[in-house]
Amino acid sequence: MGSRVIAPLTFWLVRVSFLLTAVVPLMPQVAGAQDTGLVDDDTYVFEDSYVEVTWDRPWSFDEENSSFDESGEFVVLTDVPWAALGILDFPEIVDSEFARDFVLGGFEAAVDDVEQIDRGSYDDTSYSLDLLDSEGLQVGLFSLFIGHSNADLTSIYFFFAQVDNFSDSMVDAQENVEIDDKPIFDGVQPEGLQELLDDEADASSSVSSGRDDSDGYYDRTYDYGVEWTGDWVTEEDSILSSSSLTSDADLVLINESEFAIAVFSGFETGGLTPEFWVDELAAIMEEESEFRRGRVEAQIVDEDGLLIIFTGRLDSEPMVLLLELIMLPDAETAVAMLFMVSEQDLEEAVESLQSDITVNGDRPLRLWEDLEEDEGEDGAILSSPQTKRG
Repeated sequence: MGSRVIAPLTFWLVRVSFLLTAVVPLMPQVAGAQDTGLVDDDTYVFEDSYVEVTWDRPWSFDEENSSFDESGEFVVLTDVPWAALGILDFPEIVDSEFARDFVLGGFEAAVDDVEQIDRGSYDDTSYSLDLLDSEGLQVGLFSLFIGHSNADLTSIYFFFAQVDNFSDSMVDAQENVEIDDKPIFDGVQPEGLQELLDDEADASSSVSSGRDDSDGYYDRTYDYGVEWTGDWVTEEDSILSSSSLTSDADLVLINESEFAIAVFSGFETGGLTPEFWVDELAAIMEEESEFRRGRVEAQIVDEDGLLIIFTGRLDSEPMVLLLELIMLPDAETAVAMLFMVSEQDLEEAVESLQSDITVNGDRPLRLWEDLEEDEGEDGAILSSPQTKRG
């Protein structure tokens, strides 16, 4: 399909991406009369196709996210605070499957955490049902692409609603929004879509970012999982308070028997290797640590990760902070684990960590055994700072 068609579709893809931001949170918009298609407060007429869109309360025109200029017309209606509806008419006939896969494929690339639930086509119509995770809120997206061969026109509809209210919101749209005097989504069964979304949302909540039923965590953003047993519990389930190290973490585990804490965070490496990160991270630890007399005792690095040992005193208690970097298979992302424990409990806590916790199925502190422990007179783990490179 030529660039003449691709360019407008790309424009609308960008608009669809913006539309998601209108769902969380949805804010009411006040629209004034427009000469370019907004006839009055409850009617819009597309200039090229003369298709008329009308709506009643609680739906309203979203002026901020709608667009009507030389690039095309994209009408957005909102039902605050539950749903948003995007409507556009493409002024020529386009294969509905191509349009669906092109637009949604780009949308999936632009928006994190999109799960395809159902997708199909019949005659000149194609559709898709997807589940989105927007800042922790589960949102359903129903997309409908209809080709009108007799009018050289392709109609495209996007319906966003929070999963908990998806069916009710779509029923409300069917009752209060019309396209050329016909209910929008005529023939679509909202209850069936709700069941599919609920099933996927329940399954997703057990394996997505967060705790599942078997003491596990899966981070969809960085594609890594952590499982634990024994005395380890999440920060939410612990009677102990954590430190400032946990503020931006994906997962915090606490061992109440050994008074140890393990903090997990995924991040993008920018394609840089552990060889680069080891010195950078060691410098940051020494500059920003809250430990008194803190210093890097040892660091070891190879192509798959790194380990830094940092010691110091916290409220007069000798402490050890281990920083492990685990490269993930795509080499563009990694998991950082910060492990903090009192020096006197280090041996038992490391044993517990390695026996009871796994990251992507492997035990943490892979490089721990490669360090030669040599306790010095001042109680440090090593008598002098060491760096080992694999």
